[in-house]
Amino acid sequence: MPINKTSFRKLVDRILDSDLQKESTDLVQLLENEIDLDWREAVELAEELGREFSLHSLPIYAYQFLARFAEENGASQILDPCVEGGMLLSSLVDQIGEDVKGHGIVQDSKLGVLARAIGKDLPVTWEESPPLEGVRDLSGSFDFIASMPPFGAKERAGETFDFRGQEVELRGAESHLAVLKASRLLREGGRAVFLVPDSFFWKKLSPWEEMGEAGIFPQAVISLPAGSLSNTGIPVNFLMVGGEPSDRLFVAKLSASGQIDPILSNLSSRKEGSKKELGVFVEHDQFESWRSIELDEQIERLARRSGMEELQLGQVAEAIFTSQPADGNETFESKQNALYLPRHGRPSLVTTEPEEATPPRNFLQITLDPEQASAEFVARFLHSEFGEVLFERWAKGSTPMHISTTGLEDRRIFLPGIDTQEDVLESHQTMEELRLQLNQLESRLWKRPVSVDDINQKVSRLNKDEGIESWIETLPFPLASVLRKYHAVESLRDKCGFLLDFFEATAEFFTVVMLSALQNDENRFRNRKGKWLGVDEGYGESLKKSSFGNWSEIGSRVAKETRRMISGDERDQCLELYRARSADWVQAVSNKELYKVLDTVVDYRNSWKGHSATTTKEKIFQERLRKLEGKLNEVRNVISYAFEDVGLLKPEQMRYTEGVYHAQVKELKGAQTIFEERTTETTVPMDTKRLYLMEKGQNRALELLPFFRLMASPRSEENAFYFYNRVEDEQSGKVRWLTYHFEGSRDEDKAPTIESPDAVDALQKLIEDE
Repeated sequence: MPINKTSFRKLVDRILDSDLQKESTDLVQLLENEIDLDWREAVELAEELGREFSLHSLPIYAYQFLARFAEENGASQILDPCVEGGMLLSSLVDQIGEDVKGHGIVQDSKLGVLARAIGKDLPVTWEESPPLEGVRDLSGSFDFIASMPPFGAKERAGETFDFRGQEVELRGAESHLAVLKASRLLREGGRAVFLVPDSFFWKKLSPWEEMGEAGIFPQAVISLPAGSLSNTGIPVNFLMVGGEPSDRLFVAKLSASGQIDPILSNLSSRKEGSKKELGVFVEHDQFESWRSIELDEQIERLARRSGMEELQLGQVAEAIFTSQPADGNETFESKQNALYLPRHGRPSLVTTEPEEATPPRNFLQITLDPEQASAEFVARFLHSEFGEVLFERWAKGSTPMHISTTGLEDRRIFLPGIDTQEDVLESHQTMEELRLQLNQLESRLWKRPVSVDDINQKVSRLNKDEGIESWIETLPFPLASVLRKYHAVESLRDKCGFLLDFFEATAEFFTVVMLSALQNDENRFRNRKGKWLGVDEGYGESLKKSSFGNWSEIGSRVAKETRRMISGDERDQCLELYRARSADWVQAVSNKELYKVLDTVVDYRNSWKGHSATTTKEKIFQERLRKLEGKLNEVRNVISYAFEDVGLLKPEQMRYTEGVYHAQVKELKGAQTIFEERTTETTVPMDTKRLYLMEKGQNRALELLPFFRLMASPRSEENAFYFYNRVEDEQSGKVRWLTYHFEGSRDEDKAPTIESPDAVDALQKLIEDE
């Protein structure tokens, strides 16, 4: 019987909703005789179903990693003490092969039906029992224990462990305690591995801190990217434990199959990798999450740039309070120089005003030593890029963010001296006054337009050092080069033309960036692309003849999905998809106001078509230029300097050593066509035929869909950036490419047509309706 995601979901729903006393025989017969479904197919189907599915699965490379690890540790008898679906145990036994046997404890008899079906041809025995009871009744020993216990299981007050004649009680979820209890059945040198969320390492009822006292010693944590677990977006980890203590914890991040060998090699030899992702050692009591390690690295970079002194929050805080109910009211006692931190949510809620800390039970009141810290300075600092990263670190990198009072005094904070803090606040106040002056001048301008000359003189005296030219040089080359043309030409008509080109290029470039990121989550992309691309409305097909309006419309839809992810519980997963450390540039390309601007410019252009003006009609172009420059200012306000630390890379050569790819790249940044050449290091390879976005400090780059090309113009040898324009011949793969780099080059009829099968294939995958 053919199996697909629809029939698989219906089948599993039938199992979970069934009365097994009446149906189990029929269901088992159906599964065993009519459906040929191995663990790989079950994993792939579960991944496709994602959150629609009640069982969770991991990417195939995660199962491959565990099998390799088990095989290297001589696994022949494998136990899964908390089976959910049976995919994990079946995958290990199947991959390792000869002379390997598995034993699985299944809590739910309904899940046992599915587990037996998936592992029907494998040497695996299945036992139905609550996990802890099943483990207590087990006899014998095992070489390897592996489990993916369900999250959210009820936490127990404790489970007793006997270690060296002394009883130790561990608290935690029953499923986790079952795995730890089972680990006492490991043969000497054996290993147990189980899946845990980040909160396992800091939650109050977690057994993490006491495991060693019970003779169960953490050896390593292998983190997986956010979103790896098919039915949730939270980060997860393989926790590896054994019966002998280790001096430090080996931590790595597994993101692709190509990292399996270097991580296992470093783990086996207990050495650090050439990149943190491939292995780093941390003290057991210092580990909180992989995200925390990334944040610490980011904090070090931002701290060096800031020049501020590192302190502990307890050194500058006189007291930390939570609100206490009093006669039914929750209030904070008024304090001088007090800061209010949200216990849940982002640092945008940090305030110095107690009335804004609502409801008070969701805030902490921190009274600061006025000799060391200004509450106003700290509040404004926490709203900055550096401050947001620091705030997330205070929350231990948790998703969603949660600030706990436990250990908060030990958290790092970076501050200049108190005099410098006051100077910064004064400078900020000066900027506020300049904004106020501009607002007042704008108000006067429209109340009394005849005073325009006087107002112009006042405006010209305001600081104008930070101009558009320095901003242009921070942008990716395809956008910067167009703006440079606009800035350089004198003709009003040409200025308008190049600005229209800039907006059109921005719509396509940013939309392709977002599509490139979101397609890294194949299941999400497959299930939602119809909504994003508007396939039912014909937008997908119309991409074969792309237009400014189409790119703007699609970009607006994809940006909405990105904003939803980055502002909610899927923030970590979103950053992972974009290969980003900082949310700044992700928020810039998906900003709602940006797509409002692009939609408005589309309307401008459409209304100006058919109303061509000759070069003598200067006023018409003056009016158009004024409108376009106004929209350019709005785009500058949105993008700001978000791309200052993000490079558009063109790989030239690549070499591989010890798990690291060393790529010679050209960085396509700013308006100049002589690009900086440098070497960058990544943990995944880059294709020399593709373009990438890569943030400083990252070890992975975002591969862009093949809708852009850097090549010499057919009319000159000068490099130009070309944008996909339309499919001319689908059979031969011929595509028309448009550049905005040269005057007159925006004429589509003069654009080159080149065989580009990669672009045609990528386009087809985007628009095909599965």
